[in-house]
Amino acid sequence: MKFEGQRVLELGCGSGLPGLYALTEDAQTVHFQDYNEEVIQRLTIPNVLLNADERKLGSCRFFSGDWESLRNLLLPSVVGASDARYDVILTSETIYSPSSYKKLHDIMASLLKPDGVVYLAAKTCYFGVGGGTREFEDYVRMEGVFDLHVVKEFSDGVLREILRLSLKSSAS
Repeated sequence: MKFEGQRVLELGCGSGLPGLYALTEDAQTVHFQDYNEEVIQRLTIPNVLLNADERKLGSCRFFSGDWESLRNLLLPSVVGASDARYDVILTSETIYSPSSYKKLHDIMASLLKPDGVVYLAAKTCYFGVGGGTREFEDYVRMEGVFDLHVVKEFSDGVLREILRLSLKSSAS
């Protein structure tokens, strides 16, 4: 995966490790989002400050709140401006609640560049709470906006997958 010169958004970032990796690989911009402001303040920002090259800190932004609020905040800046959208959206462990699928799907569809890509890492099944990669895959296919492929499966311990989503050409 190439991050050099890319605009990257990490949704549900927690400690921000995928976004930090993109930063170390010369991403142009990395924006970090987590629902919980305390996570951003006490975990994400300190982790970025400790691990990122000081010269790259100006290319980072941090957001807290739900995906619909972030979408509404950023959408005016991306309408008609493909260069304000993201080349890569990263997210991990964000599909454990089927009730959140619509907001996640909509923010990805709204903020991804037409030729951009989403990488979503998750368990195939979240026992006791619902959700998982198959259920999310069904939702995405029903919406008809993205092409979706499993790019990596992990079978040691809890089953996990990495999904790759890209906008269908008719959806851009």
